[in-house]
Parts: sequence; structure tokens; C-alpha cells
Amino acid sequence: MKKSQSKIEEIFEKTMWNYRFIVIIAIIALFISTGIAFYFGIAHTLESIQIVISNEKISDNYVLINLISSLDNFLLGLVLMIMGFGIYELFISNIDIMEERKDFYPNWLKFNSLDELKSVLSKIIIIILMVYFFINF
Repeated sequence: MKKSQSKIEEIFEKTMWNYRFIVIIAIIALFISTGIAFYFGIAHTLESIQIVISNEKISDNYVLINLISSLDNFLLGLVLMIMGFGIYELFISNIDIMEERKDFYPNWLKFNSLDELKSVLSKIIIIILMVYFFINF
């Protein structure tokens, strides 16, 4: 049984519910950031490959630091992408292709709560911090 609402209350609640679509701005920014992080990861990897192929007299440590930096960028890109998926699923809608292709998408990429999203992200962020510590040590 639905409680009768005033017209103003109904409009306000509908507006409030539709306001969740503002997170699309954050989702788009996250996916653009993902592309940028992957670009830098690829750039570091290609630079390392170029140094190895050209037999330049550069320290091995420089190549290793470059490769670890690329790993760091790829991990950051993954965090940003997972955040984009998670925020979309939590605030906008389920991702339909994930429902259709359960064999292709991992279960940990499906989020039912903000706590699940934070748990996955915190694990990846810890790995990123370990890589960052390794680079700067």
C-alpha cells in the first residue's frame, strides 16, 4: 500500500533519484584516467625495450626502474578502471554484458556494496604502495 504523497514531495524524490546520474562525470573521468595511466605504462615499457635493443650504456637499474614504473602505472590504471565499473554498478545500473557473459568476467568485478568495492581497491592500492616503495628505496 503506497502512502499518498504531495506533488512537491514526488517531484523532489524523483529529482533526487535522478541526481545519481551526476556520477557519470566521475566515471568518464576515471576511464580517461585509466587510458592515461595505461599510456604511461606502455611508454615506460617501450622505453625499456628500446634501451635493451639499442644496447645503450645505461645502467641495468634504470631499465628495472622503468619496468617497475610501468607496472605501477598499469596497476593504477586497473584501480581507476575497477572504480569506474564499481561506481557505475552501484549508482547507475548493472552492467548487462556482465550478466550475459558470466564465464568471461570475474566475480570480483561485480560489486553489490561500497564495502566490496573498497575491499578490492584497498588490496590493489596496497600492491601499488609496495611497488612505489620498491622504486623509491
